Amino acid sequence: MLQGPVPIPPPLMIHYDVSSNNLSGEIPPFFCSLSSLRVLDLSNNKLSGKIPIACSRASQLRMIDFSHNQFEGKLPRSLATCSRLV
Repeated sequence: MLQGPVPIPPPLMIHYDVSSNNLSGEIPPFFCSLSSLRVLDLSNNKLSGKIPIACSRASQLRMIDFSHNQFEGKLPRSLATCSRLV
């Protein structure tokens, strides 16, 4: 089980799943801007803070799961313009 902040994936990571761990802290803003990332699953952790607006700028992202964390605030409106998300 991973603990602490979200580990930074390699730059060319396509599928990043660190769900169901004990990760805490905030999502670093640059994290969602990784150009190759298509799947980002951070669900079932203890992450907090706001979801970075940068997540809506990740052009290749097709699936994001931030469920079952301790985020606050609203989802960035710009996520609605991510045409590849399913």
